[in-house]
Amino acid sequence: MKLVILLVLVILYVISLCWQNKENIEWIVTCYLQDTPLESIPTNSYILSSINQIIDSNLPNLQEYTFVDFGSGSGRLVKDICYKYKHVYGIELEEKSHHLALDHCQGVPNITLLHQSITDFEFPDTDILLYMYDPLYLVDDCDKVKDTYQSVLDNLSKTNHNKYILYVSGIFIHSLYKTVCNSLLTLLHDKQYTLVHKSTTNLFPFNRQIYLFRHEGPSLPKVLRYPGPFVTQGPSLPRALRYPGPFVTQDNIKYTLL
Repeated sequence: MKLVILLVLVILYVISLCWQNKENIEWIVTCYLQDTPLESIPTNSYILSSINQIIDSNLPNLQEYTFVDFGSGSGRLVKDICYKYKHVYGIELEEKSHHLALDHCQGVPNITLLHQSITDFEFPDTDILLYMYDPLYLVDDCDKVKDTYQSVLDNLSKTNHNKYILYVSGIFIHSLYKTVCNSLLTLLHDKQYTLVHKSTTNLFPFNRQIYLFRHEGPSLPKVLRYPGPFVTQGPSLPRALRYPGPFVTQDNIKYTLL
């Protein structure tokens, strides 16, 4: 009798896991039946729900942000969240996934889908939320992964607006993952990003870590920025009205008015 109860519990547990991961299972089966390489994994609905909660809790004024999905796959996520943002970009290098996304997102005006490498993307000069669901999980060269992320962060640094990065760990956990994750965290720290949220989504076969980073750049807060106009010649302001500094440049060099 005990064995029967145990067997029933195991069956119920397996069914619940399959239900939680139904999108992934459907995608894997479809790729197998169509003899299509498994180059992208759709975002699980449970992960999507967690992502939305994290974003809504930490980012104000989402309508002012551009959402960029590196490794957008078949476009499910960008279509599900596009109504929240000023504009949404989906970047996908795998050709068949890109064409699926074009069909899936057809007619949505604020979605732009690009078939290119993430290192070639030029970020628009707006507030940015960059989303990455472990887009390089098929790359087994740690140096190449690090160089790719370095290039992405260099391109992102060219915009002078608010910058957030939402990173979700992949489903394949092995020694490479820890190296990749540590490399990315080191790069983000060097680029003056601060971890503002970390959580775990418990899903079979592995837990997914969700990280949200905010850029802590050297630019002055908006309330401290002198609105202009700046005068290079003519009478100077009385000393009592001068901003005491320090002024911070993009090179992180501080200047103080004398």
